[in-house]
Amino acid sequence: VVSECIEGSSPASTPACVDLEDLGVEENMISATIYPNPSDDAFNINCKGMTKLTVYGMRGETILNINLDADSYTISGLSNGVYFVRIETAAGCMTQKIVRL
Repeated sequence: VVSECIEGSSPASTPACVDLEDLGVEENMISATIYPNPSDDAFNINCKGMTKLTVYGMRGETILNINLDADSYTISGLSNGVYFVRIETAAGCMTQKIVRL
């Protein structure tokens, strides 16, 4: 069981503890590289078996659903700031922060 707790406490004794197994959180088995980051025009992704690519804003709103027809994806239409890229594959998903300059 994987737990995040205040030192010296347990999930049963401290409300601040979260038992990650009970939440269904598992390690991702995928690996992806996003570069360049930060970027002012486009970014590249190296990830085998991508099935879906979504860009989210800082408040969690969907900004872009990107077609998986290339290895380079343009962000030149976005305002400068921080975004999150969610990469999905059959093996799992991961989210990585990107910065638009």
